[in-house]
Amino acid sequence: MTETLPSKPRWKRVLVRALGVLLIAVVTVAARWFYHRYELLSEIPDVGFPFDPAILDGYDVPDDQNAYTYYRRASNLFRRVPESLQEAGYDSEWQFEEDLRSAVRRGWHTANEAIRDHLEVNRPAFEEWRRGATLREARYHDPRTIEYVTTLQVDDDLRRLLYFAVLEVSRLSELGEHDRALELLVAGFRSSRHPGRYGSMMSRIVGINIFQNFRDATLRWASYPDVTSEQLRRAAQEIAATLEMTPPIIEPMLTEYLIFQKTLRQLFEAEFEMQGVERKNMLDDIAWYFRGEPEASRRLADHFFVHLANYYTNEYEQACKPCREFAHAETILLPSGQTTLEMETMGELFDRSNFLRLLAPNVQMFFTGCVNELVDYRCLGIALALQEHHRIHGRFPDALDPLVPEFLPEIPCDPRLRTGEPLLARFTRDGVIVYSVHYDGEDNGGQIEAVTKSRDSSDWGVLVETPIFPRDRPLVAPIPVSDWPEPFAESN
Repeated sequence: MTETLPSKPRWKRVLVRALGVLLIAVVTVAARWFYHRYELLSEIPDVGFPFDPAILDGYDVPDDQNAYTYYRRASNLFRRVPESLQEAGYDSEWQFEEDLRSAVRRGWHTANEAIRDHLEVNRPAFEEWRRGATLREARYHDPRTIEYVTTLQVDDDLRRLLYFAVLEVSRLSELGEHDRALELLVAGFRSSRHPGRYGSMMSRIVGINIFQNFRDATLRWASYPDVTSEQLRRAAQEIAATLEMTPPIIEPMLTEYLIFQKTLRQLFEAEFEMQGVERKNMLDDIAWYFRGEPEASRRLADHFFVHLANYYTNEYEQACKPCREFAHAETILLPSGQTTLEMETMGELFDRSNFLRLLAPNVQMFFTGCVNELVDYRCLGIALALQEHHRIHGRFPDALDPLVPEFLPEIPCDPRLRTGEPLLARFTRDGVIVYSVHYDGEDNGGQIEAVTKSRDSSDWGVLVETPIFPRDRPLVAPIPVSDWPEPFAESN
């Protein structure tokens, strides 16, 4: 009789087979992941730090030469709203700021007692700001140390404080003290060049907003009939000179790149100064990055920022060049021997990166703001020339050409075009609309915000009003940023 070995229970055989299948699956998935990662990284060459390190050499600004030394003092002294809103007749901070912006648009004579008193309260902050505005150099944060959570409180306070500066210009103008008003206007334009110098795109946008407020204040000042032709000529010269202080367009883009790379590294190396749920939520947002793969994200961002920097730098230079105005000569190239991905490959990878798809429109809006600011500089120069013509000849000319050469060396070209064609003007009963055509090249007849009362206006420019006194017609304020999220923080 043959003796047989007892067989394993059925459930054990099933378990062994299941574990074997599971092990094979895990190994296969791991192998595929490593292969996928290798394949993914092989698609994106590592170009290392994509900018010339020498770009960083100029970032150290001595305190006694740094406008932000005084802006920080001004921020510490600045009182955003009255200490007791209810005693001032307000239920909320928002109501006070609405009345303040209305007074800025309509003039000092429309400001209520609470706003006038608050201007006096902020005079110490005001004087610190004026000292900072006399300086050429400015650096808020070292771009090498800015992080995702770095706040821009001084920039935010500066923007709000300068509402009172615009109001002071109106007060002086109503008193006929136009020289003092002009000094403040020039200080405002100089100050608008400081945010974004060695800073981020958000900081530069603050500067553009400040510029727009002083643009409107200048148009209002120039429309007072007792402003002389000599004062108008001086205003045109001194305001035009501030254009040379404009931060190169590449600086904010480089800072954004440094912020992104540092944030990415901190997130994946657990260096971020966040703990618990807050840090987990940040890590959960890894959908920002390319397939949740930090190394691929870093490499792709290197290529992306170089392409973007070169494209927009070239576009901005082209916008500056036609009329021989100040033009930045910055050109961003990879270190010798390195090349970026082809545009077609970049496009394919771009579609797979949530972060880059989110960032690209913001860069486009930033660039649009920079070009619109250049349009405003040129339109403002024409506006002051028109007012000077009115003082000497008693009326506006019937076209822009008669301004040359008595009031302008030439009619400035339209920065939005690449054809060298001049800016346009439409003459109306109430004044002159000086404008740039739409980005599509279509002339829509000067449909600017000051005329249509809509922010969706197709053209971009200024309304030059016929001199008349008293001045009680409101100007259209630039797009407010008072509703930007608090705290006023960096975000990509």
